[in-house]
Amino acid sequence: MYELERGDYARVRALYKEWGHYLSVSAVLDGRCPGKVWADDLSEPRTGLLWEFAEGELFLAGPGADEALSRSLNRCILERVYAEAREMPHLSEFTLYCEPLAWEGQLDIVLRDTHPMMHHRKCFALKKLRADWRGMIPEGFVLTEIDGELFSRTDLANHDVMAEWVLGLWRTPEDYQEQDIGTCLLHDNEVVSWCASEFTSLPARACEVGIYTSEAYRRQGFATLTAAATVERCLERGIEHIGWHCWSRNVASAATARKVGFELVAEHRVYNACFNRFDNHLLQAHYHRQADQVREALAAWEQGFAMWEAGDREARCSPHFAQHTDAIGWCYYAAGRVRAQLGEPHAALRYLHKAIDNRWADAERLARDEALVTLRQAPGWEALRARIDE
Repeated sequence: MYELERGDYARVRALYKEWGHYLSVSAVLDGRCPGKVWADDLSEPRTGLLWEFAEGELFLAGPGADEALSRSLNRCILERVYAEAREMPHLSEFTLYCEPLAWEGQLDIVLRDTHPMMHHRKCFALKKLRADWRGMIPEGFVLTEIDGELFSRTDLANHDVMAEWVLGLWRTPEDYQEQDIGTCLLHDNEVVSWCASEFTSLPARACEVGIYTSEAYRRQGFATLTAAATVERCLERGIEHIGWHCWSRNVASAATARKVGFELVAEHRVYNACFNRFDNHLLQAHYHRQADQVREALAAWEQGFAMWEAGDREARCSPHFAQHTDAIGWCYYAAGRVRAQLGEPHAALRYLHKAIDNRWADAERLARDEALVTLRQAPGWEALRARIDE
């Protein structure tokens, strides 16, 4: 795989015509979003790998590959993408999109040593704006446009979160105002919910929208309100094609999209992994546990625990655990409760003791956790309780 110069990106455009619902692809190819592109041939590419730097998504295009090219793609991901991602702290993971039928049988080679988990992403397109946002604004709340004046304010709580979310690390407020559109909801000098266009192409009259609502203000209709207001402003600006993407497990996001007037147009199988191997093992354990795949969850946890207990460099330099220093203790606790549910008291107690070793000490949760009911009669339970009390 050979890296293309930006001026040569047009050579792979035909490979990506099936990915028109994902405007991040055209944003990279047009130079509106930072990213990189590799191809198997510099003059007549048949396979392309596009990496956009906004969200860290990888798009693999082409009719499939033989084993040699699949190995070359794997080296490109491990030696180029992983290495460069370490220099971009905002990119902690990748999500690979491809046409599964074309690449069936080769993805194990392409993604070797990345330990990804398969998920699904939903793609929605606006059909007709349905939500009347004007009647949804509660008393004491104010809806305002995201513009230069808002970016310059210093009196709003959550302002920095909103600005970082909307701009990312690759745009300025001036860049945003040139082509993007957004609204946010204010309450008591706090930014509580917002929706903004992304990857906007005014010549193509197309954009995507993203939403965010502060946790304390969720499930009150504010995401629907700001999304509907933003969509209306996009339509007024002549943007006709508006997209919305979310994880298939994000039921709330999909429901909001439908309330606003979006309809499902595609669902894609994707492969997701953290660049840090330690983070990745524990993230995949979390996903497996959510899906009630408990044996798979335990296998992933144990891989992470082995790295942690061995003092592995990636475990000690984990971006996630640098921010959440008590998270490893919680993971040991989560693995312990799964072992208890499987009727393995000795393994469960061992993990619970390791949880305490790693700063987890929630006596109240330990006492009321129904997953640990059978464990409370096991030898060693009282000693565990004594350690928590201590």
